[in-house]
Amino acid sequence: MRRMSKPRRKLSLKKRLTFSVVLLGVLFGVPEGFFRIREVVRKNRKPRLPLEFDAYRGVILTPGASYERTDQGRRVDVNSQGFRGPEIGPKGATPRLLTVGGSTTFGLYTSTNANTWPLRLQAQLTEAGHPCEVINAGTPGWTLRSSLTNLELRGWALEPDVVVVYHNYNDLMSNGEAQYLRDAEVDDVEELYRPPPGGFLDHFAVFRFARSQLRDPYDKLREKQVELKPEGVAAFEKNLRRLARRAREQGARLALCTFPHAFRPTYEQSVADEVPEIEEWYLQKGPLEYSVLLEGLKQHDAVIRRVAKDEGALLIDLSPDFPTDVSYYMSPIHHSDAGEALVATRVREALIKAGWIPAAK
Repeated sequence: MRRMSKPRRKLSLKKRLTFSVVLLGVLFGVPEGFFRIREVVRKNRKPRLPLEFDAYRGVILTPGASYERTDQGRRVDVNSQGFRGPEIGPKGATPRLLTVGGSTTFGLYTSTNANTWPLRLQAQLTEAGHPCEVINAGTPGWTLRSSLTNLELRGWALEPDVVVVYHNYNDLMSNGEAQYLRDAEVDDVEELYRPPPGGFLDHFAVFRFARSQLRDPYDKLREKQVELKPEGVAAFEKNLRRLARRAREQGARLALCTFPHAFRPTYEQSVADEVPEIEEWYLQKGPLEYSVLLEGLKQHDAVIRRVAKDEGALLIDLSPDFPTDVSYYMSPIHHSDAGEALVATRVREALIKAGWIPAAK
């Protein structure tokens, strides 16, 4: 005679919910933990610049962070205020200069903070009997609009006596972007707020990995822009004039630098002359046809000269006679330590000649 089996007791709703939560936690937690560890391992194996997302400027330097590539002889130290360089104290009696720009002001390939052209400029001026303080407000990837926003959020509070502007290339690379044109119309910084591209999900390593696999960073570059958009050049000019107006309102003098580079008249000649990283910076990262790129650099320099004249800014015209020798460059636009020193020398000479940095008494 078969024994009747007892009916199973059903789990309570509370226990079922608890089990489901635990199961989901395991199913999600294991891959999340794996990809978080993977990020740490990759970061330690190949350190990355200390950049983080910012809703107003796109990216900012991570305050207090350091970055070192011993294989390349490069080190970056970011102060607690988020600038590359030493800590910034209260404004003193010596003139304070603020240098704004993208990676060419930041010093992307420069060996140390002290060898960036802003800190070289400070050292050279001081040695020449014109003591001053120079703050490096350059950040990789920034356009002039980014630097303008940064000035509003934290730059003007530093009370600079002189603002030295070294922008061109990143704005040119944004020539065909609709967002770049829209941002040029904005005065109120609050209107530039943008949440992270992944929203809340961007906090999870699993999502960050999936997004990196789905995105082709060079997808937009497969067909290069064959014509310079005049509205993009006009946006650059509008931002320069906005900066001139804000500098006057803040009581700061404005110096505008034209933009030297190592691009040769043709891509083939650049390759033949062994311009450093020409393939990466043109073929991989450049959205413009080569002739359009060269024309754009010229047009942006022409805008800089025109705005300097119209707005009473000091023009530091680096482009015409800056050496194109590859020893001064680490890429077609980024300088070696020797190139950084030469930029500092040219800027120093112009500032002293203009009488903007008084001699020590």
